[in-house]
Amino acid sequence: MFFGLPFLPIHEVTEAFVDLMSICPPQDACTAFGDYIFDNYIEGQFSIEMWTHPINENITTRTTNGAERFHQGFNSEFYTTNPSVFMVIDVLKNIHIDTVTRMNQYHNGVQNIVRPIEKQKQVSKYIIVIFSIFN
Repeated sequence: MFFGLPFLPIHEVTEAFVDLMSICPPQDACTAFGDYIFDNYIEGQFSIEMWTHPINENITTRTTNGAERFHQGFNSEFYTTNPSVFMVIDVLKNIHIDTVTRMNQYHNGVQNIVRPIEKQKQVSKYIIVIFSIFN
């Protein structure tokens, strides 16, 4: 249940943590884990904004972990459970080319251009979120 905290809106994280701790079994390990989460993530050195998933970001990205995000995208490149070695190598080459291109663009100061339709989608999602908060 603790793993769902990063996907909550920032203003609900503390209340959800309190609710989780209220139903936690009275065992030393559970209490120690709850204290650790509280000390480091709720009121500790890592602010809630740092580790929660932004609500207005692309909704298809459902993880805050970069490795999980890469693995999800990597798996989506294959259409069979056991792809051939040549297919895997082609996918890895394409990922490498994309990565090198992005790194070169970053080092050369090229800004990432967001298409107007993508910008409109982000604005629409943000408006829906704001509207739902005030209703």
